[in-house]
Amino acid sequence: MKLEVPPGQSLAAAGCRGCGRVFTGVTGFDRHQRWIKGTLTCLDPAAIGMEQKPDGKWGKPATEAGRTRMARFADSVNFSGRPEDSLVSSPRAA
Repeated sequence: MKLEVPPGQSLAAAGCRGCGRVFTGVTGFDRHQRWIKGTLTCLDPAAIGMEQKPDGKWGKPATEAGRTRMARFADSVNFSGRPEDSLVSSPRAA
């Protein structure tokens, strides 16, 4: 099967030549394969608790804390002024 890896794919992503799916990392890739009766078999990622991300990669479901952290990161990156909760700390005035 042809491996479908979009241009600009993250280096952390892992693609499977057996089923063509792309995973958010090596851990998810490893979880989706099993040796069954001497044959390496690709499991359905949804059946083993993974979710498909908006970019098409398969990975662990996001936790509420993870969604909040990513939303704060996106707000900080897209903020046109100085964000109150900046990802980069600045020196404090003495």
